[in-house]
Amino acid sequence: MPENQTQATSTNEVNDFEGVELAAVQPPAVQEAAPAQKTPEENVFDEETYVKGLGFESVESAKTAYAELLELRKLKDQPAPEFKAANEETQKFLDYVKEGKTPELTEFLIKRDRLERMSNADASKLEQAADIIKLNMRLKNEDLTPDEVDFQFSEDFQIPEKPEQDEDEDDSVFQKREDRWKKEVERVEKRMIIAAKQAKPELAKLKSELVIPDIQRVDAKAQAAAQKELDDAKAESEQFLKMLNSDFKNFNGYNATLKDEEVEIGIGYNIPDEEKAAVKTQLESFATEGYAKYFGERWFDQAGAPKIDQIMSDIYLLNNRDKVFQKLVNDSASKRLEHQIKQRSNIQVNENVPRGTFQPDEALARKQKEEEFLMDA
Repeated sequence: MPENQTQATSTNEVNDFEGVELAAVQPPAVQEAAPAQKTPEENVFDEETYVKGLGFESVESAKTAYAELLELRKLKDQPAPEFKAANEETQKFLDYVKEGKTPELTEFLIKRDRLERMSNADASKLEQAADIIKLNMRLKNEDLTPDEVDFQFSEDFQIPEKPEQDEDEDDSVFQKREDRWKKEVERVEKRMIIAAKQAKPELAKLKSELVIPDIQRVDAKAQAAAQKELDDAKAESEQFLKMLNSDFKNFNGYNATLKDEEVEIGIGYNIPDEEKAAVKTQLESFATEGYAKYFGERWFDQAGAPKIDQIMSDIYLLNNRDKVFQKLVNDSASKRLEHQIKQRSNIQVNENVPRGTFQPDEALARKQKEEEFLMDA
């Protein structure tokens, strides 16, 4: 019987046993393979490879970097040392930078560089001579603009225009004109060179004297006090002007009262509106310019000597105005009355009459004259 057929029959025979419990046939156990043992070389830690993987070139460089890191950490915890400049000028430069004054520092350095270059320039060369002269002109008067310096330079060292030969001009004649032009050019150039040589010592002197100024630091308290003073002055000025604009119309002039035993008469001097406006304008100048100009011109002459009579007259009148006005009014009225009595009665008032002597006719006549005078007034 063939082999395949025999296997099939055996299988069928097993399958035909009904009710027979067959034990589970387990396949032979497969033993798990043991892990491979590492060689001793694979268990060794390679420091060189590790540090190179971190970006270092070698183990020594890694150790050095670590030591530097520790040192930096120590320095971080320590206060930074104060920087000291090599010299006073360098310290000033640093102060200018700290204070934000770089434009002033830049201007100083540019000026010093120009002086350095022009002090060492060759004055015998026309182009350098021109630069020397222009810089000296600018430093002598720093108000001059570059355009003004160029203009003045061209005025001082103007080179005449080169002549051109006319069509009908003889060559010999033109040659003479050209020779004269060349001589004039040489004269101008020589004057320029001489002026440049004279300017060089002045530039060298300016260079030696050029020092960057100290920074003027402002005291915060003093600045605040000065600002407060300015604010107070401004507030006072504004208040003065405000009251002047509202109250100047209320001033109408001066008043005095004539008084004697029997009458009391008011006398006034009114100021016209245009004169009040003029006084108002003058007072406005007090608020903006101060009082010094007005009193300076009124109380002092051009040489600065005080006008004592004027000063005493002004001060006394300010302090005693009412008393002065009253005296002037009373005296003028008395003098006028006396004069009026003399004219009307042609009576000579005898000032030598002893006091205490009663003269009824004269007293009655005087009283009548006074009443007539006051009625006429």
